[in-house]
Amino acid sequence: LEAGFKPPQIGAYLLIGIPGQDVQEIIDSIRFV
Repeated sequence: LEAGFKPPQIGAYLLIGIPGQDVQEIIDSIRFV
């Protein structure tokens, strides 16, 4: 990666329970990550 990070050093958080977020959106997000 150009920023100098290696793939194992990269992480992400998936936020759920956000007001207005529907169940299908959560399911789609989980499948994506």
